[in-house]
This record gives sequence, structure tokens and C-alpha cells, in this order.
Amino acid sequence: MTYETYYKQSDKILRSKAIANHNAFENVLTNEAAMVNMGHEVSINFRPRLRNSDWDLSGTATFALNRDYTTALPDGVRQLIQPDNTSGYNLPQFFRLGRNPLTFVLYDYKGVYKTDDEVPVNPLTGQRYRAGGEFSAGKFFRAGDPIFTDINGDYILDENDLVFVGNSQPAVTGGLSVFTRYKNWSLRTQFSYTLDRDILNTALTDRFRNYDTPTGVIEGNQTMSRGLRAIGCLQCMASTWGQCGLSQCVRFYAFDSLQSLSL
Repeated sequence: MTYETYYKQSDKILRSKAIANHNAFENVLTNEAAMVNMGHEVSINFRPRLRNSDWDLSGTATFALNRDYTTALPDGVRQLIQPDNTSGYNLPQFFRLGRNPLTFVLYDYKGVYKTDDEVPVNPLTGQRYRAGGEFSAGKFFRAGDPIFTDINGDYILDENDLVFVGNSQPAVTGGLSVFTRYKNWSLRTQFSYTLDRDILNTALTDRFRNYDTPTGVIEGNQTMSRGLRAIGCLQCMASTWGQCGLSQCVRFYAFDSLQSLSL
């Protein structure tokens, strides 16, 4: 049996940083980020003694616990949210000091507004709950729109309302290699596994994209399929998925729908 432990700190990691829009370009490369990677790995070799010399059996089993932590971000900030431009879904990529950079953050989906009266109203301004952040002002929620929790209570849905929904880094990884021989015949097999990780159901999200504009009818910048988008959410909730898969499915689909909402 072999046991190994490691601790690795990576400083001056290159990443893109947004700058003021009056410059000639929007982003610059900076090396202000840092990350720590640590873990434990165990390898067990076995070769039982067989009575029949025609047979031979040996193998190796491995177990690994790996953890990553963000230790520094550009401009000395404690947390940073940027869109993931590599997945094709424009998902928010969350970075916070002391937390794993593979953390999933999405909007907390609670259902669909049945009527306009169900939409919360800001008592200070008299305006209904609306979308903010990258969305232009004046896009208010109404009947048929998904219900997203307003985490900070400002009646504006933006990046401040994102919540943790999972992590794609496995808690345990490992593998099993087995070699078997009988006389002049041999067989080698290799297995690998991961335990306790979260995966966003992007395959089901792609299916729900058909509910966005199923007829292809577009009026200006507004789609004509708001009702069908809500039906997609309800169908997802009525699926036979387990609790974990259902929660991620609903939340992810709702977030993806919001990206293309025209209110």
C-alpha cells in the first residue's frame, strides 16, 4: 500500500479582467489570481497466491481526495462572477476566496407566476419585481414568467440573487486495474469511478429550448412563446427524476429561460 499527500500553490494565474468601456478594448490579461490544490491518494496493490499455477491474478486499487481553493482574485476582491464562455450556455462562473472554483451558482426557481398580482411590488418605488444586471431596466415580471427568489430583497433579479446549487468536483475519485492470466491467455481490465459530484442537466435544457420559439414567430425583439416557456418549467417539475436531479433540472432551465426573456 502506498499513501501520498500533496499541497500545491499556484500564483500569478492568467485570467481575463474587464476594464472601463471607454478604452480601445474591453478586457486585459492579468496574473493577479492564485489557487491552492491539496489532497490525499492511496494505492493498494494485491496479488493473491493461487493453488493452481495455471492461474495468475493481480491488481491495483486507487482512492483519491482532491480539493481546490481560490486564494486570490484580481484587484483584491473577495468574490467574482463571470460568464462561462466555453460551455455554450453562458453559465455564471463563481469565484470566492476559500471556495472551490467549480461551484455551480444559479437562480433559485420557485414556480411560475399565475397572475400579475402575484409579482412582488417594491413599496418604496411602486414598481414590480424586474430583471436587472445584464438586462435593461424596465423589464418587469408578469403572469407566465418564472418565479426566482429575490435573495437580497431589492426587487431586482441580478447576480446578487444567485445561490449555490452544487459542485462538479467529485468528493472521491479512483480506479481499479485487474490482470488475469490462464496459461498463455491473459486479460487486463481498467475501471475508474467518481463519487458524490453534481452535474447540470444541460441535455434536458437543450430539449426545452424548443419551447422558446416553437413557431418561429417574432415580433420586434419579443418572442410570442411566453406561455410555452412556462409549460416547459411545469413539465420539468412533473418529471420522474430524483430530488437532486429534479432540483438542478428546474433551476437550470429557469435560468436559461431568463437569458432569452423578453418582458
